[in-house]
Amino acid sequence: MNARLVNQTRIFAAVFVIALFAVRAGPVSAQESQGEERAVALLRMAEEQLSAGQFKEAHGFLTRAKALAPRIARTPYLLALCEYNLSLDDSNADRLVRAKRFLQETFTLDETWGEPFFFWGVISFSMGDYEQAVWGFENSLVRAHRPKDARTNLTRSLFKWGLVLAEDPHLSRADVERATVLFRDASERFYALKDDLRFLAEERQQFTSQWLDSLVNLAAMYQRSERLEEAEKVTARLIELQPQSYHHQFNMGLILGGIEEEADRALKHYRLALDLAPSTRWIEPYPMIGHILSNRAKTAEEEQEAETYFLRYLEVYPNALGALRRAGDHYRGTAKRLPAEREGEKDALLAKAINAYERCVEVAPGDLEVLKSLAETLKEAGRGQEAARWLSLLETLEAIQKEKAAVVGNPVDRPPVDR
Repeated sequence: MNARLVNQTRIFAAVFVIALFAVRAGPVSAQESQGEERAVALLRMAEEQLSAGQFKEAHGFLTRAKALAPRIARTPYLLALCEYNLSLDDSNADRLVRAKRFLQETFTLDETWGEPFFFWGVISFSMGDYEQAVWGFENSLVRAHRPKDARTNLTRSLFKWGLVLAEDPHLSRADVERATVLFRDASERFYALKDDLRFLAEERQQFTSQWLDSLVNLAAMYQRSERLEEAEKVTARLIELQPQSYHHQFNMGLILGGIEEEADRALKHYRLALDLAPSTRWIEPYPMIGHILSNRAKTAEEEQEAETYFLRYLEVYPNALGALRRAGDHYRGTAKRLPAEREGEKDALLAKAINAYERCVEVAPGDLEVLKSLAETLKEAGRGQEAARWLSLLETLEAIQKEKAAVVGNPVDRPPVDR
């Protein structure tokens, strides 16, 4: 998108010439009229330089024209164009800031003119400020300026803004909801664009791909906010559209894995994902399969099958926290469920669980749930003194965490903010 918008902007700077006084703020006095007459010549000279791609020279003429006739909205707009195009040559980010200041002047002088809002979206997108890009393109659409391009760029900006939010592992509830809205909006817009015959076939193909990406991210946001039924519906649609995608099958397994009564269906999708994967080296579902098998294991053979999945995964990813924790839970849970005739296996299973939890602590020392599991398992194994030390550490860390929460508050509980 950046390259396309850059090219469009350079063209605007070179050939987009309108009547000098077509966009002016309010009536003028006789003195102002004289200043404008002097500014006219400078503006014409500036536009000649713009047509030749001479942005520094144009900038000088425009600066003088602005001083003589500060109420002509077109002047700061063209200054913004100069700053932006000069930034493409010297990579000076300060120019983009100045360009946006000139556009803000333009908004003040004439809020009905759509082109500056579109250009605001262009600059904001190039700066990675997708929230402001959305604002610019939305305002361009409201003013019916270049609706086709504004609609396309608005959709891409919504999607990119959602991606930025989704990348934050500590996203607040409000931002999860905002990202959900963004991806839902983007998916609906891409869906409309992909069938719009005003676009070239290549562009429509790109819209189709971006529509699918929006659906994937929408499902992930639904899952993140525990709206599993909605996540399942979106992912089912993706599987319908791309039945050979092992990623969609895996994601469906993750969604169903969060619903206790859907374990069988989750297992089915995990195994389908493994079947569809392009390589046997892709083993992401292994810890999840091991977890499901562990929970339903009733015989030593079934317990061993579950263990095999954990061990195979940890051979490849020895520091995988989730797999280590699930392995620890498997050994601990198996030890609790042992029938009387297998009581002699309990100590060995608890030792394996302790080892897994200790590895978890090495990988994530501040994980309170892991510390709790480790302390409880040590106690179950008859190692009370060690358990007491870990419980003491756990209590200390919990107290520190509460103090921090009291000072800074909990961002997760902030109310949603509408876009």
